[in-house]
Amino acid sequence: MSIVNTLIPSPYRWLLWLAAAAIFASTCAWAGHKATQAYYQPKVETLTARAKEAEDRAVEFETAYKILASTSQRQNEGINKLRTDAAKRQHLAEVMATKAKAESALFEGKATGIMRLMVPLGSDECAAAREAFDIELREERGK
Repeated sequence: MSIVNTLIPSPYRWLLWLAAAAIFASTCAWAGHKATQAYYQPKVETLTARAKEAEDRAVEFETAYKILASTSQRQNEGINKLRTDAAKRQHLAEVMATKAKAESALFEGKATGIMRLMVPLGSDECAAAREAFDIELREERGK
């Protein structure tokens, strides 16, 4: 080492030591990079593959959700239509029932008037009709 010291002037020796330190640091950094890469590269590849699979599943889930939402929307529209139709039918049934009750009241009044009529004595020709009417009336009231 003394020969190198005598051949290289003093101010340049520090440059030599600095260059040697830089080369040593570069070599250590490169070796550390390679070692770190060898250790972490398989893990990074595995995680990248898992991320890709998760992304694919997320796309599948999103597609399935959109299909489900669309189907649910159509079902809700169908249910709302059925409810609207049922409400219309209910209203129509109430109107028809009211109309039937009004007609029934009219016919009931006529029937009551006929029932109150007094048949003249000795007229037996209506006895069979009156008896049939009474039987029918009892059946209706019994229900």
